[in-house]
Amino acid sequence: MYTADTLSRAVDPKAELNAETEEDIRVYVDAIVKSMPVTSNKRNQSVEETKKDDQLQELLGIIRDGWPETKQQCPVRVREYWNIRSELFEADGIIFKGSKIVVPTTMRRFMLNKIHEGHLGIEKCKKRAREVIYWPRINTDITEMVQSWTSCLMYRPKQLAESLHPHDVPNRPWGKVAVDLFTLNNREYMVIVDYYSQFIEVCTMTSTSSKAVINHMKAVFARHGTPCELMSDNGPQFASQEFQSFAKEWDFHHSTSSPYYPQSNGLAENAVKIVKKLILKSQHNGQDIHRALQVYRSSPLACGKSPAELLYNRRLRSNLPMLDSLLDNQQLGQYSIGEGKKGGS
Repeated sequence: MYTADTLSRAVDPKAELNAETEEDIRVYVDAIVKSMPVTSNKRNQSVEETKKDDQLQELLGIIRDGWPETKQQCPVRVREYWNIRSELFEADGIIFKGSKIVVPTTMRRFMLNKIHEGHLGIEKCKKRAREVIYWPRINTDITEMVQSWTSCLMYRPKQLAESLHPHDVPNRPWGKVAVDLFTLNNREYMVIVDYYSQFIEVCTMTSTSSKAVINHMKAVFARHGTPCELMSDNGPQFASQEFQSFAKEWDFHHSTSSPYYPQSNGLAENAVKIVKKLILKSQHNGQDIHRALQVYRSSPLACGKSPAELLYNRRLRSNLPMLDSLLDNQQLGQYSIGEGKKGGS
């Protein structure tokens, strides 16, 4: 195992290091090894493909023997790693950039497909990748790949989104949620979205009666808890006496949007648009809508945290390889929430 010490920032392992620093390096690398990607198949594949990758083998030699003093002295094939050399190290045959796996050339197309499996936009795909994997020009490769997908071109927004009525962001997850119903390809759905985390729940409905809506809501509330406030439109399912009794029994405040200004339930309407696109793209490509929802829930928002992180205080393990340590519980402060989401519906 070889590391460019992230503590001392020394990039030459031949440089003099005291015993304490050497121990720090050993502890750091041991921690990485213990928190390697959780599936051994993917780990073994990464090791084998790294062995076959001439560029990464040359890079490994530089990491082990020490970087030259100038970029010009560096072998041409590995110069593109020069600016990040202090972050690179090797552990059990895999090269890492910090906590991100450096993906061998032969696995990059596979990883691009995994990044885009939920058929999110270019920026969300980049944010997903940025958390766990790396290779030079990965952002360019993601852009070109997303732009080449027929379904993404077919279902991309045809007009700019209307401005939505602003709402205060709650100070905790699942304190306020919004709900909406929609029909797509002759099937009925209900979405429930959390104002704080933008986490979306999707229910497939056989009926849109008040009773059916209430039963599905009970299942969602059993998982996440009862919100303090629920926002809906003025549909008959929500205006019924049965639904009002449900709100009273389960102790939440039921607010409704203005019939003259439906954008006031804009968060739910936006969630409907997201889910519709996920369903259509998944059907077009013969892919699993549940995987698409998992990818959406685990992709970072503008604040840098994913809906799952904001709701659960942890990342979801999805379809990209990541260090086991990245799946640990987190402590999120209010600073994580407001940026990029203030008042947005």
